[in-house]
Amino acid sequence: LAGPPMNEALASGQIDIANMGPLPAISAKGNGINVKAIGRSYSDDYYYSLLIRPDSDISSLADLKGKKIGVQLGSGAYVFFLFLLDQNHLSLDDFNVVNMTTSDQKSALQNNNVDAVVTWQPFVADIELDNAGKTLINSKGVIKTAGVYLMRTEFGEKNPDLVKKFLKAHEDTAAYLKDHPDESLKAMAEDSKIPELPLQKSLQTIDWDINFTQDDLNTFTKIKDLMKNQGNIKKDFDINDFIDKSFIN
Repeated sequence: LAGPPMNEALASGQIDIANMGPLPAISAKGNGINVKAIGRSYSDDYYYSLLIRPDSDISSLADLKGKKIGVQLGSGAYVFFLFLLDQNHLSLDDFNVVNMTTSDQKSALQNNNVDAVVTWQPFVADIELDNAGKTLINSKGVIKTAGVYLMRTEFGEKNPDLVKKFLKAHEDTAAYLKDHPDESLKAMAEDSKIPELPLQKSLQTIDWDINFTQDDLNTFTKIKDLMKNQGNIKKDFDINDFIDKSFIN
């Protein structure tokens, strides 16, 4: 389930806790949903990549000027792309950016329908292992992503012990992943329907520590400021007030 429908479910009280990327989490808070970020579900420096066709002679982002780039608009990969453009003093107007779901990106590269795609793990690994594309630029040094456990504030106030047990289950699962990597990989592949090989490759750089770091808070602030400047959130807020560490044992 993607971030926007999860936010709708949180707003209506259909769900109490959701695991999502920082973009929809910040969107929820900035658009009036009474929520708190209670823990980190994962963190990864290399989560996003801009990939080109394997036979491409493109060697820099500037070489893609005027070319067609597929990216899912509103996703974390899109935020990575915007930050990448800013780092290189480029703008969206320099490229032909098309909205494209992750499920369509590999075939678009294979069929020469796009010159590049921007996506996230494990789709990055899947594209590379199928030799459908190669990474030109990854997110290291551009944006460090972190998954967010987002909770309805009212639910936490009424059920603090239950929330603590939920986060403890994450920590127990992370410990199991470390101690039983083969069994964990098989279970995750079966549950996600993602083949083991790309899943294994995509997991190599993920940190499962539940505690937010200052790097995470810096990333959240950058995303919030970007969304505010684009008019995608109705009200500003302090990231430190958004984080609630009281439920982590």
